[in-house]
Amino acid sequence: MPQSNVPALRLTDRASRKTEFDENDLRAPAGPRSFERGQGYVDAVTATEVGDG
Repeated sequence: MPQSNVPALRLTDRASRKTEFDENDLRAPAGPRSFERGQGYVDAVTATEVGDG
């Protein structure tokens, strides 16, 4: 099997903890236009179906 040049991802205890945030925590730094665009991306991905067709 060929070796990958990509290092393995290692999660530390801190990285594996659940981070809780809400919509306002994302909206404030993103700004209204960017936040709305991001919601569109989420909607598009959520509506994606994978299967035999």
